[in-house]
Amino acid sequence: MSTASASSALPDYSVTFVPPRGWKETDLSPKGREKQIDAMVAPLVGKVVQEQTLVPMLREALRTTLRNAWQSGVRYSIATTPETYAPLNVIASYTVAVLPHAAPTGTQADDLETIARSLLDRESEPDPHDGDIVELTKVKVPGIGLGVRAVTKLMLSAQASSDHSDEASVPVTTLRTFLPFARGIIVATGTAYQEIYADELVALFDAMTQTLRAVDSSSTSAQPYDAA
Repeated sequence: MSTASASSALPDYSVTFVPPRGWKETDLSPKGREKQIDAMVAPLVGKVVQEQTLVPMLREALRTTLRNAWQSGVRYSIATTPETYAPLNVIASYTVAVLPHAAPTGTQADDLETIARSLLDRESEPDPHDGDIVELTKVKVPGIGLGVRAVTKLMLSAQASSDHSDEASVPVTTLRTFLPFARGIIVATGTAYQEIYADELVALFDAMTQTLRAVDSSSTSAQPYDAA
């Protein structure tokens, strides 16, 4: 893990965390998105089996994930940096956003209850566009407090190649962690685009989330949920 922290600047506080070594900030904006996707996919060209099917599928999965993140208000994201001559390339991304409180009262207990209820409703009546929640648990992050984490499996459809209209699907695994704190809810989202590495990446996303802190911009102290 890198000793330098990455941050997402907010009006009067910042959300910081420690990124893995080698991960870099990514451009989610519509202007820079395709260039970002090209950089992530290029090292796989000529190195994977069934390239004509898998590479377009992966490209579409990345496009959908980055577009959804931007439309949801996410403005900070990091991702792995595949290398052309590396023996193994893993493609994954991790985003951090801050949303308003989920409950009108804005208390930790009510926020957690509202989030959990919403996720449980999704678990009982899955939406094919959101995927299936396969794991739903509580989590505690030092300096922030209790939260809820949900692991989702989604099959994203994409054209198998530019020359055919046949559709294929690529499995995408997402870990979302919802952490109520004094100013709203921190939502950390890790996405794994290769099923073979999904379990290891979910464990890595959990470790990254454990380093999250909400820091008051006017001081060096972390702001736990009950901060003013």
